[in-house]
Amino acid sequence: MKNWFRIILLIIVLAVLGGVFYWYEWRPSQIRIRCNDSAFNSSMASTDASSYTQNGRMELKDKFYKDCLRYEGLEK
Repeated sequence: MKNWFRIILLIIVLAVLGGVFYWYEWRPSQIRIRCNDSAFNSSMASTDASSYTQNGRMELKDKFYKDCLRYEGLEK
């Protein structure tokens, strides 16, 4: 009986730690990767090579990236 309690307690602790790791580490890193790809593709699609300088394109990419992070709930 005592061993079952320890096993169940261990399972609960591991589940909570796994959830915390997912929520604070894995999920934000995947959102940042997805937002970076999306921002790059959006900035390239919305501009042509002759209309923006490299700095202008990077500023546009940064804007798309920050907007994506806000939409996903990582920044206010």
